[in-house]
Amino acid sequence: MKHVEIHKLITRARRLKYVRQKRFLGVLIATLMVVILSDSPVDAWSTSDGAVLINSTSSSQGSVFDVEVDGSGNIYSCGKFRGTGDVDPDPGTTENETATGLNSSLVTKYNSSGNRLWHVLLDADDIDEALDCALSSDGRVAVAGRFKGTMDFDSDRGSLGTVTSAGDWDAYVALIEADGTVAWGKSLGGTGDDQATGVDFGPSNKVYVTGYFSDTADVDFDPSTTTNVTSAGWQDVFFGKITPGGTVNWVKTWGGVNTDIPNDLVIDQSANRIYIGGYLGNNASDYDPGAGTVLIGGTSGGQGGQDSWISKFTPMAELEWAKNFGSSGHDRIEGLAADSSGNVYATGVQKGTGGDWDTGSGTIQLGSSSNDPYTVKLDSKRSDPVGVRRRRI
Repeated sequence: MKHVEIHKLITRARRLKYVRQKRFLGVLIATLMVVILSDSPVDAWSTSDGAVLINSTSSSQGSVFDVEVDGSGNIYSCGKFRGTGDVDPDPGTTENETATGLNSSLVTKYNSSGNRLWHVLLDADDIDEALDCALSSDGRVAVAGRFKGTMDFDSDRGSLGTVTSAGDWDAYVALIEADGTVAWGKSLGGTGDDQATGVDFGPSNKVYVTGYFSDTADVDFDPSTTTNVTSAGWQDVFFGKITPGGTVNWVKTWGGVNTDIPNDLVIDQSANRIYIGGYLGNNASDYDPGAGTVLIGGTSGGQGGQDSWISKFTPMAELEWAKNFGSSGHDRIEGLAADSSGNVYATGVQKGTGGDWDTGSGTIQLGSSSNDPYTVKLDSKRSDPVGVRRRRI
């Protein structure tokens, strides 16, 4: 328990009913764990006193990058698994798995008592990691991540075939059925660094996925066709929509001459709107993937080395607004959530002083000499800040 990674500082709105006043802490590496803390000690599985512990021992190390909870209290975790180990937390049951490469993507479903119901190993012969996952209303799981080498999306059955990365990291997205069967897996990439960082379900269980690509990449998620796009800067954003059957409806891209990284995607189910958030460099960038022009960055927002940004889209990828904000230093969004009242929440890390955290006509400034977490609440219709909070640690 020497290493702690906090990959998501907030949970999505649909999870809040379950966790109530519990606080999501993060991941313990060397043992694959999900920990939700309260005032009571973490010494047993519990859904009433607020203490939850899931432990899957590995001979090396692993990480959980995201957690979902359904209406029945079942828990879904996704992340990476290294080496050989028992992925079942039950001390009376052994379910050993071995990663083919350095890391393998691991998705696991537990019931409300902490018993493993199923797990899926998405396995590349070099390295792969599940960076985000989402849960549909009928119990399917969408997974977004990255891989190198040859990826087997269905390592247990081998019925889906394999894909091979074109260069450095390639992005992937996969759909897992409610019974743990992998329905399909798709990849995107080129010779540079390409990763899928956010995924969620929309109406009719359509899968929306975002990530970034660099240099020239085939961005259509379809191995039978080639749609090469060259990034304008170091990294550009991609945003795609895929049907539950695996048909790619569209993929949009945008970016500027610097860095444009999305770190999360969330859908407001009540208003049927998609939010994507991350960080961008200090050059003005056109964030409208359509025919229009919406410039953010440059002389707007925090004007630091990098700013946080949020974009709002319709289900057809029509941009409604895009805003950047931050300090005079380096700021980035790590997670997003949306509530039923039309508000969107962003959390991340900020370092620096001055700048402007108000996406409207006012000015809100925060100051930090180190990497401190922050939370911003925006009115989604006006993109104005309802509140900004920073916590120094």
